[in-house]
Amino acid sequence: DPSPDRSAPKVKVDNQHFDFGTMERGSKMNHAFVFTNSGGSPLTLEVTKTSCKCTVGSLEKNEIQPGESANVVLEWKAEALNQRFSHGATLKTNDPNRELLNLAITGKVIQSVTLEPPALIFG
Repeated sequence: DPSPDRSAPKVKVDNQHFDFGTMERGSKMNHAFVFTNSGGSPLTLEVTKTSCKCTVGSLEKNEIQPGESANVVLEWKAEALNQRFSHGATLKTNDPNRELLNLAITGKVIQSVTLEPPALIFG
């Protein structure tokens, strides 16, 4: 069994899934996933795809030096009501053991205040 290459980049992420819980309809929330390079050479990150309603708000850095960390932020806007959602993004890395990494965000959309009738007219 060959010993692992300690000079290669090694990606670690704090958690690959985050649940927003309950979100108010029309609200926008985001979550920062913390990526750390525990290897011996620079780690590169690239977003390859996102699911339809999920956008990567920011990739703090494309390259993380050994021992350093950076944030990848996923943002989601709650538009449909009473709907559980699950969206995510796939990132490509240069870690030989984890070339693709999937992140996921989940939750449920509610509307606490509704107007009946849906419009008020003041004369």
